[in-house]
Amino acid sequence: MERLSSVTSTGRSVLSHWGFARAHSKLLHRKLSIGGGARSGAAQSSAGGLSILAFVGVTCLGWGCVLPSLSKKRERGRRKLGRCSGGGLSTTWVSGIRDIADQYDAFILDLWGVVHNGAVAFPWAKETLMELKRLRKLVLFLSNSSRRRETNSAALEKLGVGPDLYVDLITSGEVSWRILAGACDVMDHITTIKEAKNILTFGNGSDDVEYMRALKEKNVAADAAEADLLLARGCFSLYGPEVKQASWEDFDAQLRLAAAGRVPMLVANPDVVRPDGNDSPMPGRLAQRYRELGGPDPTFVGKPYAEVFQLALEQLQEAGVPATARVCMVGDSVRHDVRGACAAGLDVVLLCSGVHSEALGLEQAPAPPRRPSEESLRGFLGALPPEETPTYVTAALAWGEVEDGRVSEESEVAVCGLACVDIAQEVEAFPAADAK
Repeated sequence: MERLSSVTSTGRSVLSHWGFARAHSKLLHRKLSIGGGARSGAAQSSAGGLSILAFVGVTCLGWGCVLPSLSKKRERGRRKLGRCSGGGLSTTWVSGIRDIADQYDAFILDLWGVVHNGAVAFPWAKETLMELKRLRKLVLFLSNSSRRRETNSAALEKLGVGPDLYVDLITSGEVSWRILAGACDVMDHITTIKEAKNILTFGNGSDDVEYMRALKEKNVAADAAEADLLLARGCFSLYGPEVKQASWEDFDAQLRLAAAGRVPMLVANPDVVRPDGNDSPMPGRLAQRYRELGGPDPTFVGKPYAEVFQLALEQLQEAGVPATARVCMVGDSVRHDVRGACAAGLDVVLLCSGVHSEALGLEQAPAPPRRPSEESLRGFLGALPPEETPTYVTAALAWGEVEDGRVSEESEVAVCGLACVDIAQEVEAFPAADAK
């Protein structure tokens, strides 16, 4: 097993050896930095000027976690990826969810990039969902979609993922709607959001009217001058007197007007860009721009923020999962899924076939899942800070081993946490922003 014990002046050549610039062209975008170096949820904290609401006493149990030994058959599919003094963490490669299924009572799964890509459900993911159901492992979906639960549930059913395969589906859009409707205790203390009456919606151009119409005690503001709340749930339309397609220049004009009036903003999807390969802007980008213009710090609903993970755990308990149950998160984004799960005290599986596939030298699903090369995986994990280091990594939400052969069973790659970030800071030009 290769170990990285220190950071030296040879860091630049080490990164070159790992193919850092090639393998991580979309990794180190840090504008939405959250929390500190410890995996814990504390009281309200601030990082990068963004307000982060966390739950007191939520401490990650995953650090230094020792899992019971597995059968020899499953042990062959697991490879420790190493440990580094810089981060003090280690990540294990697993050949499929089967290898860890008996270690947990329930699973929280991301949707986009994990189960589907918006157009098709991945066949290996559907197989895994059926196997988890057979083993009576409860599944809850946790998505940053700005649409409501029913909309996403109906879309899943059209893709062949029926409600019998999961116990609940929580979306950022549903939680945001319930906050505005006064039907959710999350962020109940933020009166400027809960009591807002006139809302200007940056919408998705699809269900903006239905979304606002269901908020019977809220009004649609004509523009930012009349608004006492901005609702960022999409980057395709503005919903004032009517829904109209809007350009980024239209958004910018309204954001400037709102910033001058210190109008609060609720972000119903923290994602910055859409994982569609085109870097299409998402509501998180609106929040970034709003702060650049001098607006007040936006309030975010969704991963990686603590509230949605708390709601997910509460919903699992209502479904019969004990508070002491072992729960594992599965997602494809280190910034949203891994960071949020770690802060909530959950073990987490990072998938290689999703939003970070390009950084790992792979095609994004629905292309057949593949193991990344040792060089790509080593460099990718090595650049992650502890709060974004997954417990496990695997090719996709597949049940069994992916027949690829690119990484042999005996191969081991080292994981370096903050030490490698220190090395990366010596690189003359940082890579571009991540794809999500």
